[in-house]
Amino acid sequence: MLLPSGFLSVLQFPISPTIRDACTSLTSITSIPNTRITEAARYPAGTIITTNADITCFTPHQQNSVDMCRVHGVITTSPTSAVDFEMWLPDTWYGRFLVTGNGGLGGCVDYANLDHGSYLHFATIGTNNGHDGNFNAPAFLMPSKNESVTNFSHRSIHVAAQVGKNITSIYYGSDPHHSYYDGCSAGGRQGISAAYHYPDDFDGVIAGAPGIDWNDLLGASAIWASHVAFNSCSFIPIHVWETVVTPEILKQCDGLDGRVDGMISNPDTCQFNPTTLLCTEEDAEDPSKCLIQAQVDGLRKFYEPIYDSHRNLLFSRFDPGAEGDLSYRFGMSGVMSPLTEIWYKMAVYGDPTRSLANFSVADIEYADSVDPVGVSTWENALQGLAEFKRKGGKLLTYHGTRDPMIPSGQSKRFYQLLASSLSPPGRRTAEEMDSFYRLFIVPGMGHCYGGPGAWKFAQGAILGRGTDGINQTDHSVMLSIVDWVENGNPPGVIIGTDEKNVVRKHCMWPSSKTVWDGKEWVCQPV
Repeated sequence: MLLPSGFLSVLQFPISPTIRDACTSLTSITSIPNTRITEAARYPAGTIITTNADITCFTPHQQNSVDMCRVHGVITTSPTSAVDFEMWLPDTWYGRFLVTGNGGLGGCVDYANLDHGSYLHFATIGTNNGHDGNFNAPAFLMPSKNESVTNFSHRSIHVAAQVGKNITSIYYGSDPHHSYYDGCSAGGRQGISAAYHYPDDFDGVIAGAPGIDWNDLLGASAIWASHVAFNSCSFIPIHVWETVVTPEILKQCDGLDGRVDGMISNPDTCQFNPTTLLCTEEDAEDPSKCLIQAQVDGLRKFYEPIYDSHRNLLFSRFDPGAEGDLSYRFGMSGVMSPLTEIWYKMAVYGDPTRSLANFSVADIEYADSVDPVGVSTWENALQGLAEFKRKGGKLLTYHGTRDPMIPSGQSKRFYQLLASSLSPPGRRTAEEMDSFYRLFIVPGMGHCYGGPGAWKFAQGAILGRGTDGINQTDHSVMLSIVDWVENGNPPGVIIGTDEKNVVRKHCMWPSSKTVWDGKEWVCQPV
């Protein structure tokens, strides 16, 4: 199936000249509760738009791919908090509504994905998640900023869905027939959170590399760094990772999937042995060739799962091979990740002067006990997704095996725990899960995109261009979930394309695995 002549265009609502002129009149709307529309103007395709994004977020300009009405407004969520939003309403609308997510500590409207959604003829809305900037520490100071943190946790997406649907109905004169959500990383967490907090908001949710188990995720980055970066004896410089560690990991594990191609398809099968890197007398402790004992010990801990004080699994291990992604470094340079520092100082401890110099598992356990405004999206999500499933909602997740921010093992772990909680006695777990939740593991993909793998499957706006991707259903996560929701055709594979335009099938986990048959990658039942 192709875009735009395929199934996406089941219903079309062409905009008449009169309605086009009505774009600017949206600023006079007063019927939407707690909402003030501050700007509304039409933009022809190809306009270089000056964005409202904070300078710490994305680029100050975004080019739009289609003729559309651009709307900006503010939603009051409490006497002390509000959510800024921007909405793009394409002239050619196919009756669908889309909310886009955020990344990191999420204070940025994602303009690239506004363009991507409107290019696909969705009425599309994005928010600043209730604060400006990715590193706006004061916005997270608890308990004084409880309302702001509540926006960040789950409320921003909900009010965006409510207000966005209202604006869509007013502008086009018809309610959207289906509603969707698309986000990755922190945006993936937002999608899963929305599905269990507000199961009526969306028919389909795309949650890429979801930052679920939020407190533990940010804490894990500090634990990993403590093994190889915060201690002067075990510190491994970035160039040593690149020239010594990663090449050895690939040497040990790259070929386990049947083909040596510079990536590890299934990190679960890689039992990396760092002792092979220990310096010998011949090496004379040459850092360009080997590691000293303290570095080897730190490296071994780096690739181990994180356990709590009672030896219960707290967080999945770092995926071997993911350290090769230069996009993020988790404080491996010796400085704690600002995401972790802000969240733990401000939201968890409510003390901006608190020292995290001796950060440990005890800090993560404390964060779990506090769980500011239920942001974790873990046990609460496991309990709440049953209603989303009952209402017929569909959830599609993808996760790269070369993700240095969030191990793919976390998505697998969440899937297994959710399956256990949803499967009644006598029913097959696969039947329960496949009916509403599908997880695709993407070999060689970094955090949401990038890497040597076939990572391009039209997830959001790749490199900020709304028209990127192959417009066929199985090559696009967005077209796949639309086909699943509206036509009852669940995705069995997602086909990606790498930088050299080589395609590869990404298999549905855990029912199938990717196997090299001598000619191509195929999905083999497990």
